[in-house]
Amino acid sequence: MEKEVLELMKTRRSIRAFAPEPVDREKLKELAEAACWAPTAGNIQPWCFGIVDDAGLIKKIKMFSPGLFGDPAAIFVMCADEEIAMKRAEEAGRDILSRMDVMLASENVALAAHAMGLGTCLIRSFNIPGVSSLLNLPGRFRIELLISVGYPAQSPKPPKRRPLDEVTFFNEWGGK
Repeated sequence: MEKEVLELMKTRRSIRAFAPEPVDREKLKELAEAACWAPTAGNIQPWCFGIVDDAGLIKKIKMFSPGLFGDPAAIFVMCADEEIAMKRAEEAGRDILSRMDVMLASENVALAAHAMGLGTCLIRSFNIPGVSSLLNLPGRFRIELLISVGYPAQSPKPPKRRPLDEVTFFNEWGGK
């Protein structure tokens, strides 16, 4: 693995305090493009990404999102498009696989943002019907995650990780 990629993974943090600086829409579009290049089961691509950069709308979303801290410049609304999943996937793909695909796209957003000097926090603590209503989402879009995006106003220390030999095995449990 390229050292730069591993270093990017090791240094990315969940940012919950943001500088008041806006993020240029071109950068937000680059993050959306990074999301589109995430792997998907069967290349179904059952996703849709909303990008909210209106401060008033962000404030309203925060009213429905107890897990959304700080004042991000933007919020990515990571959705599974159930219509695409239903048309192109077998039963497992309609929910579990489409949810996994959205999560992979979310990680791409987080890593790409970090590479651009932006901070992110992936958020699952929000009222799905409330946020869906605010954004006028069609019924086929199921919000899986919100991702707050902005310039970091903090530099959190890395959390402890379990030792590698505690979380890995080769070939069978107990294998070295």
